[in-house]
Amino acid sequence: MGFDTAGAVASANLLVVRFGPELVASVFVAFLGTPEGQRALAAVRTGSTTQLITVAALGRIEVPVPPMETQRALGEFVTAATDNLAAEEHALALRRELTTRITERVLAGLDLAAVAGLDLT
Repeated sequence: MGFDTAGAVASANLLVVRFGPELVASVFVAFLGTPEGQRALAAVRTGSTTQLITVAALGRIEVPVPPMETQRALGEFVTAATDNLAAEEHALALRRELTTRITERVLAGLDLAAVAGLDLT
């Protein structure tokens, strides 16, 4: 899955999870994003200020494991959906930036049609 790790810092509180051939990693990640997965994570978290999940606690989370063919299909779907969502979020950020820039220029006294490159004739 396309996770952005720019600026990430590895520390003693970071778990690296490697999966055997019986579970597709993106299916596990997708499960953790579901309400059931979030409840499972909440049940094994420790700490009040900084919440942690130990290796042992992570191992206690029961993950539904469909047949491999289903996992692969779900993994591809989740990856595509995540990539599409990232692209949509980027496009939305660009539209917000454009709206802000046009608003700033119009409020500074420029004509809206000229600023937006519109031909209103």
